[in-house]
Amino acid sequence: VLDGYAAEAAALGAERVLALATSAVRDARNGPGFLHGLGERYGWATRLLGGEEEAETTFRGVTSDRSLAAGTLLVDIGGGSTELLVGGPEGVSFAASLQAGCVRLTERFLASDPPTAGELEAAAAHVRSLFPALAVQSAIGVAVTVTTVAAIDLGLDAYDPVRIHGHRIS
Repeated sequence: VLDGYAAEAAALGAERVLALATSAVRDARNGPGFLHGLGERYGWATRLLGGEEEAETTFRGVTSDRSLAAGTLLVDIGGGSTELLVGGPEGVSFAASLQAGCVRLTERFLASDPPTAGELEAAAAHVRSLFPALAVQSAIGVAVTVTTVAAIDLGLDAYDPVRIHGHRIS
């Protein structure tokens, strides 16, 4: 995958590449070595984002092409963590990174395929115990987990970013 990214960056004429790492690299014992290896192999600058910085980066991305109403919750469900932000026209009023990513929860709670009702309830109870009480008016989900749910909701056979972007899920 990284070889493909490097080839694409070169083909597009990138003069500098910054590789940002998040939850999986934060948690990995060899995370710093992994980032160093990226720099050595590809010549990329690398940076490990902290959880709150990851959440704030999500906010900047979402607000790059829209304004947010006050009390908007942004949700980024990753593999290792979930970032939550509440913001609006005045910026971010709350940001947190929770150890509740879809891979982390699957590995910890879902041993069966399909998962049993008990496994699903245990996972749900754990997630509920982590999530703070937030007063929000609306929510926007970003990244692969949410866009996959949107694709399923739309019944898509192939990924279609135009249809997924802005899709509302009840």
